[in-house]
Amino acid sequence: MAPQKFTAWVVDNDMDARMRLKQATSSVPLFGNVRLLNGLDETGRALATSGHIDVVFISNRFGQEQIGKFVASSKETSGGRDSAYILVLQTNDQDSNTVAKNVLIGADGFLLEPYSVDNLVEITQLAARVKSERSTEREQAALRFLVQ
Repeated sequence: MAPQKFTAWVVDNDMDARMRLKQATSSVPLFGNVRLLNGLDETGRALATSGHIDVVFISNRFGQEQIGKFVASSKETSGGRDSAYILVLQTNDQDSNTVAKNVLIGADGFLLEPYSVDNLVEITQLAARVKSERSTEREQAALRFLVQ
């Protein structure tokens, strides 16, 4: 049986940054389809009508408030409810204060530039764990509802 290929979306309004991340994911065999998107609104609409996306990489260029709203609403969509939301932090935004604030907005993990193949492999492992945990939580909630 072939290993699972992860679907990933890269959301960044900087075309060069999107292409760098797509190039990096192409060197990781665990990534299958990688889609590039320009904005959060476009991505939110696409998640509402797509199948499951394993990993959504979000540039922190969009700002914490926008990203927080996007992640919260995306977790309610069919395509995004089990996704791992990974915040991509540029070199100048990697201080502990920025990281701490971004934990509060719902990000499941961080990818720090410059990123490596090892970092991307870790992200795929995180995505698999997030998908499993969220699916289990939904099943447990459904069972509790049925029992009541």
